[in-house]
Amino acid sequence: MKYREVEPGVYQIQSFMVKSYALVNSEAIVLIDSGFLGAISSVDRLLNELGREWNDIKAILLTHGHLDHIHNVAEIKKRSGACVMGTRLDKDHFAQRYRYKGMSRICGILEFLGRLLFRFRSFSLDREIASGQSLELWEGLEVTGLPGHTLGHVGFYNKSQNILFSGDSHANFGLRVMRPWPWLNSCPRYFPSSYDKILSLKPGKIYANHSDRASGEQQMNRFWKAFCRKRR
Repeated sequence: MKYREVEPGVYQIQSFMVKSYALVNSEAIVLIDSGFLGAISSVDRLLNELGREWNDIKAILLTHGHLDHIHNVAEIKKRSGACVMGTRLDKDHFAQRYRYKGMSRICGILEFLGRLLFRFRSFSLDREIASGQSLELWEGLEVTGLPGHTLGHVGFYNKSQNILFSGDSHANFGLRVMRPWPWLNSCPRYFPSSYDKILSLKPGKIYANHSDRASGEQQMNRFWKAFCRKRR
């Protein structure tokens, strides 16, 4: 199965090239991103194992508008009726209207080809969210602006469990804790301030969308070693 429970009520869902997350409690299921190829079948199996239905998914929280994170939004919305939430600053990404510049034009070409090849189905946001906003989901999630990869890129922070779902703010693979590849980033000048924000939060655990099977504590320790030292 391409999912696993990484924390009580937190399921990491592996799809092609990327991870997404299902946050589960007795009241509802919240998805952080929709995953890419293969994610729908993994979510379906997870729901069956938990004895839950598609309509138990009440919200899809989007970290940003790249294809590997939004590919399944329309299908999940159709099956569940979930509320789709994302930032206004990434609306052009969601709507396939973003004009990539400089090196990031490579990302734009890959996005265009991927949406054609994999028959991307468009969607609209049901609710716009913004950095600093508190969501009454999964015992409270704070929308945390982490621009750099895209201007509207956000993470989601749960204070009670001290967990940050960091999206694509960085990739976390063993000794390679790094920014996303340069040609994927629309506004890389914002990465330093985003990393400072993560360090100031002092999360006990980080779960990135591009990572190995390391625990949340291991991912946080790697991030701290990689980026805190650069601030000294």
